Amino acid sequence: MESKGSWRGLRDMPPGALVVSGYFLMSPLLQLFAYLAHVRFLNFGAPPWRNFVIYGLAAPVVGFLLLSRHERARFATYIYLSLEILRSVRGRHADLFFLSTGILLYLQIGEARRLYPPLKRREVLERLRRRLQIGR
Repeated sequence: MESKGSWRGLRDMPPGALVVSGYFLMSPLLQLFAYLAHVRFLNFGAPPWRNFVIYGLAAPVVGFLLLSRHERARFATYIYLSLEILRSVRGRHADLFFLSTGILLYLQIGEARRLYPPLKRREVLERLRRRLQIGR
């Protein structure tokens, strides 16, 4: 079976990719700490249940996809950060806005583009076409 990601080791990962992955993977702990300590930073610490879903489930999944260099890591990160930017604007969290925008900009540099290549539209459409034919 073909692997969706590749674990080539952390040693050959650029420091920027490790920092970004680490941020997403640490999000559940940051949310829990901020909530228990009654501290608010970035968007951590707010009591609504959706923060626990976002930072406890979604962020670690994105971090894992980035760390494993999954073919959909870049796409998942774009979706997650787009929603974070919307939440930061709505909640007036300038620090979260700049952090999320900075990560999006990091994904545009050559180092990150080589590590996390964009999805190939033709391959995705072909995969969808095959799945739809199998279901018939």
